[in-house]
Amino acid sequence: MITKFRFRNWQKTYLLLALSSLTIVAGGLAGFTWQTPQSTKAADESVLGGPSLSATTVDHIFAQMGSPMTGTGAIVEQASRSTNIDDAFAMAVWWAETNDGMAGVGLGDRNPGSVRGTAGYPSGYDGYTIYPSYAAAISDWFRLIKNSYVIGRGTIGVYSISVPYVGTAGAGNWAYKVTSLMARYRYLAPPPPPSASIPATTSAQTVSTPLSTPRIHSQIRPHTHIRAYAPIGNETDWERLLAEKRHQLWLAKLEEASSAERSVEVPIHHTSQPERRAEKLAPMSLLQQEPMFAGGAVLILIAILTITGLEIGRRKLARKAIPTPVVATAPLQASHTITASRFTATEELTRVPPTPILVSQRGVPLTPFMPNRAPGVANQPTDRLIPRIRKEQKN
Repeated sequence: MITKFRFRNWQKTYLLLALSSLTIVAGGLAGFTWQTPQSTKAADESVLGGPSLSATTVDHIFAQMGSPMTGTGAIVEQASRSTNIDDAFAMAVWWAETNDGMAGVGLGDRNPGSVRGTAGYPSGYDGYTIYPSYAAAISDWFRLIKNSYVIGRGTIGVYSISVPYVGTAGAGNWAYKVTSLMARYRYLAPPPPPSASIPATTSAQTVSTPLSTPRIHSQIRPHTHIRAYAPIGNETDWERLLAEKRHQLWLAKLEEASSAERSVEVPIHHTSQPERRAEKLAPMSLLQQEPMFAGGAVLILIAILTITGLEIGRRKLARKAIPTPVVATAPLQASHTITASRFTATEELTRVPPTPILVSQRGVPLTPFMPNRAPGVANQPTDRLIPRIRKEQKN
């Protein structure tokens, strides 16, 4: 009964451990699967809307970083406007891929976006397209994003584009880096140029037409105070003066940044970027992306297999064991008690011969006489007792 009770308790413990392990693994998979799409949708950024960076800003960023693409700002702005793709997204992708053409295929193949297999251009041994100039690479990249991603796949967000563009491995990190760079580039963009003020008239035919200016995402910047009252008197030109003041502040900020250090506040260095993005062809699995989750799952699986192996071995040994027969013994009765003989290792003592005094007093005790046995004679009497009196020799 004790053995069966212990075995049942052990079975319950093993079942509880197995269910707990399966619950942990299933919960981890469900949490990871749910968290990734939620975070992707929450932080996605649209790439549509035309240029948010002017040609001057693009050339200034390229010049600060020492990029070989310096001087292509007008081409970038024109391609962005014709395809309705934000040029801030293009700048962020080119930095994340090849550091604005300073590393990898961006420098050797003049391919800043790491584009593969474009029709009409040769490809290298690794499949990346070789462009004759950066101008051709810029135009082809904007065309690729519009036709293959926005129109072909219907993806208009950075996170949704990252999966087919980069691959499963590192898509989230790539999208986060690109989104952060887009915000930094837009913050560095100058405010819209000041426009000539048109005096207000009572004529209904005079209609002010807004100028077509690039899209600015951050209209209210730090340390910028917008007047909240209507101009009166000679303050009719205050909007133009405010725009000129903001433009002067922006130029001063650019001069300070150029004199201090060549940086656009991007926490990325070109030496940390890989020369080739081979992960596009070899997507990583879920376990390779999450090493901690993979390690925990492997440890739990090893524990389950170990416990299962021990249980199987224990059952095999229990089947092979030979049961010991139980022998019933009757209690011994008092009448059948056998007194054991007492044996001693001490040699039998021999009697000492009588002294002359005992002989003279004739009080010599009987001495056993044990004659030598003849060889071959059996049952020779040895228990005869005869008096042995030693005669004293008279002097």
